[in-house]
Amino acid sequence: MNKVLSRIITVILFLAAFAASSCFLLKQKVTVISDDRVSGFITDGGETFYMEDGKYVTGWKTIDGVRFYFYRSGKTTGGASHTKGAMATGWQTIDGERFYFYRSSKTLSGDSHKKGGLATGWQSIDGEKFYFYRSSKTTSGSAHSKGAMATGWQLIDGTKYYFYRSGKTTSGAKHSKGAMATGWQTIDGNRFYFYKTAATSSGAKHKKGALATGWQTIDKNRYYFYKTAKTAGKTGVMAKGAVNIDGKGCVFAKDGKLIKTDMYGWYKVDGNYYFCDRKTGKMIKNDKANGIKLASDGKAVLNAYAKEKIPVMIRAREVVAQITDDSMSLAKKALECRKYVNSFKVLIKDMPINAHRKDWACYDAHYANNILNAYGDQRTCGGECNSQAAAMAYLFVEIGFEKVEFCHDTHGWVEADGKFYDTVFYGRDGWWAGKKSPIKSRYRIEI
Repeated sequence: MNKVLSRIITVILFLAAFAASSCFLLKQKVTVISDDRVSGFITDGGETFYMEDGKYVTGWKTIDGVRFYFYRSGKTTGGASHTKGAMATGWQTIDGERFYFYRSSKTLSGDSHKKGGLATGWQSIDGEKFYFYRSSKTTSGSAHSKGAMATGWQLIDGTKYYFYRSGKTTSGAKHSKGAMATGWQTIDGNRFYFYKTAATSSGAKHKKGALATGWQTIDKNRYYFYKTAKTAGKTGVMAKGAVNIDGKGCVFAKDGKLIKTDMYGWYKVDGNYYFCDRKTGKMIKNDKANGIKLASDGKAVLNAYAKEKIPVMIRAREVVAQITDDSMSLAKKALECRKYVNSFKVLIKDMPINAHRKDWACYDAHYANNILNAYGDQRTCGGECNSQAAAMAYLFVEIGFEKVEFCHDTHGWVEADGKFYDTVFYGRDGWWAGKKSPIKSRYRIEI
């Protein structure tokens, strides 16, 4: 009797335990496959686990098409404690790569997903923007894990972005590693700009964080960022110094702000002299213009000759802009130049010219200055035939004659593109735009 009673009690206790176990498993959303095999998610002590065939899963696991990670040990590389096998959420460093697993079932944008699921693509996390690889290869062919956090330069859907490689920029500003860069950034010694919003002040649309290229107006200043890597070695590098953009000379300050463009002829910009082709506007480098050497950076090499000549050429360009316009023919412009030099008094300065030629490094500029006053040293502007001819020769260069020579012996005149021009005897036949010089010159200087 006692043995029977004992067996009955044992059966009752077993059934009660089995019922309690079944109830627990149902509450934990697990699947009972057999007495010793259980599969599904289990929550215990605030942590979530996944069981498969009665065993806790660790490491990577794809469940219903969603990628999860369950801790392989009781500590992460960062030293945080947790239970082995618990489902990872938030930021995780796994095998040297950085991943993010959703902390809840919704993102800030309202998208639905599984809590603990691996994030891919664009994600806004704690106010910063990140990108996690959608596949195991980028368009450049570099290999990485799907879902790994992107850093450095990235080409995403045809647009170039930059994600911080560390938690500090060269300027010392703090941010999260992997966060998308916006605004001004110095990267590997070069200056770049990434759009802060999805539209510029001009109304042009683009992606927030996208690399800026071409002309940009930023805080009311004009900048240029190279469209290809051909010029500066990297697309998007900010232009500095004297450069040609779309065939036009431009001068930028050290901070990238545009100082001057649309230049034709000689200009003084930020204390330096530059020359741009008078027809095309292209800046000339590693060459000569009007007998003056130009360095590789476009700056004129300032010897005594250049110092005397360039200011007079600049003044001649300014005068031409005042007395002519684009509607005039070359012949009409030449006539206006002659009228201009003849409008000043006839004064005897530094005569005879043959006795004073060696007094200056560029004596033709000195005689032209008697009328043009490029140096600002003339109390009374004016001169005789040599000063008039020299001044007109400088003006002729600026209006478009290809070859202009200041000719003189005791008298002075101009020969331009094979024709003879005289400021004194212009009314005589052949002395204005004549095909043959009526007199011979002992000296001729090409301007």
